[in-house]
Amino acid sequence: MTEFQFTNTRSPEENVIRSLYAFFLNTECIDDLLKFYDGKFNSAGAADVGLLVWNATKKIVRVKFLEWVQSDSLALFICSGSTGQAIAERFESKGYNENPTPEPFTTMTGQRFKDLTGFERKRMPKDMQKSFETKAFNAIPKFIEEYRKSPGEARSDDPPKGSSMEEWLDRALDPKDNFYIPYASLRPMHNLLVKCVRLGEDMTASIQRIKDHLAVARIMLS
Repeated sequence: MTEFQFTNTRSPEENVIRSLYAFFLNTECIDDLLKFYDGKFNSAGAADVGLLVWNATKKIVRVKFLEWVQSDSLALFICSGSTGQAIAERFESKGYNENPTPEPFTTMTGQRFKDLTGFERKRMPKDMQKSFETKAFNAIPKFIEEYRKSPGEARSDDPPKGSSMEEWLDRALDPKDNFYIPYASLRPMHNLLVKCVRLGEDMTASIQRIKDHLAVARIMLS
């Protein structure tokens, strides 16, 4: 299952709500309700999927979530102040054109639904390793060209200027690295790797083959 992360770009209340709702989801008390939802989706994004699932199930989810809050002394204490008011406002929100929006409930519900139903796996190639390696092998020459044009590409939260080609590739091949990657050729490869790992695929051998391929490609393109 997806591990939900805190982020300092969110409001304090939303961080607390995310934590509470993550604990609630982990009780698995709404899993049957979510996984039997049968609807059509125009987008595979967790937020878009979640908005549809949330709107279809929120009356029941709201009751079960509030029952859980009442049964947990810490959750009840947390919800006695401004967080409780923020939750109530988000429960009443009908979409992203309102303030506040129904986040984080929609995205987290969407991701839970996707995890439970194998939503992403159904949309992935049967051989995920082969698909990833093909994308990565095609990206390497483009990355080498990009790097040679802008070897010092970096932002304040990136590695120091002067990072080697291998260091940038190592970052792109680290599924836990969530910092911005300035080289456009590496970003789709990194995103696909993250998705493969999240779906439980062992990508160790593929990652090593990509690193070996960079060494060979550098010689051939020099």
